[in-house]
Amino acid sequence: MQVRLSIDLEAFASLQWRKTVRAPARPGMPARRHLDVCVFSYLAAELRSGDIAVDGPDSYANLRDQLMSWQECQPLVDAFHAQAGIPTDAAAPTP
Repeated sequence: MQVRLSIDLEAFASLQWRKTVRAPARPGMPARRHLDVCVFSYLAAELRSGDIAVDGPDSYANLRDQLMSWQECQPLVDAFHAQAGIPTDAAAPTP
C-alpha cells in the first residue's frame, strides 16, 4: 500500500534544508532519505532543547546503567591513549 503524505517544508525547514531535500529528478517531490535526515535532525534539536518530550520515558533503558564505571575504565586508559596516539600525561607533548 502506498501512502501519500503532504509536507509543508516551509513551515519548519530552513532554506538550506529545503534545497537539500528537493529531488531535482522529480519536481514537487522530496528526496526521501534527505527528508528523513532533515526531520530527525530537527527532532533531535527539539528534544535537546526540551521543546519536545517523549511520553513515557521511564519505559526506555537508562543510558547511565549501560555505562562503565571508572573502576572498569581505569585499566583500559593507557591502551586507549596508545591506540589514539595521545599522551597519558597532560604535560607531555602530543606525538
